[in-house]
Amino acid sequence: EAFSHLAPYLKLYSTYAANFLTANETLQAWLKRSPDFAHFVSSQESRPECCGLSLSALIVTPIQRIPRYKLLLEGLLKCTKPTHPDFSKLNAASAQVAAVASHINEAIRQHESFRRMLSIQNRLTGQCVPGILAPGRQYIREGRVMKVCRRKAKERMLFLFSDMLIYARPNPREKVDTASTYECRCTLPLLNSSVQVVPADHRVPGVSPLFKVSNEDTSLLFFSYDQDEVH
Repeated sequence: EAFSHLAPYLKLYSTYAANFLTANETLQAWLKRSPDFAHFVSSQESRPECCGLSLSALIVTPIQRIPRYKLLLEGLLKCTKPTHPDFSKLNAASAQVAAVASHINEAIRQHESFRRMLSIQNRLTGQCVPGILAPGRQYIREGRVMKVCRRKAKERMLFLFSDMLIYARPNPREKVDTASTYECRCTLPLLNSSVQVVPADHRVPGVSPLFKVSNEDTSLLFFSYDQDEVH
């Protein structure tokens, strides 16, 4: 009954969980940057109230709490007979906590997607850079590929989102927060684009299959030295 009553409020953990990575990265950065701060944290960690746990270990505890509740209730449910008077309440509580865990995981995923998209936006240069942060858009993945050109293959970068693909080339002379920047060459809406794998007899030995990304205005041919990267 306690879990059923508290389950809706446990969704508040999603805000904490979504910001945990940023908080932990900030903590680690300041521990390295400021000896005074590192000394203060160390002195507080030695207090008996911390039970020998570091601050890093303590701030991750709320992240672990909901999964532990979920495992606890699932374990109890397995050990409870369906005929037991508490089975229905236990089953309902288990389902509610599982839904909370799913809600928190989705919040973390969306926040991480936002962070990645913001990072990509800041790393892109050029005249045709699109606005990446848009309602409903999700980051999927990114990766280096080799573009087939007339003289020789050239390294390029692809950024895949739920509704578009950004094709860019490295900017070796520019750095932003130690991360490489890229010049945006074009943006392909997924709705009007297609991906085709080139037949086996046209493949280059030792590399991944050639694949063509195209729409009405653009046709690009790529391959990768990393076989797993394409998949």
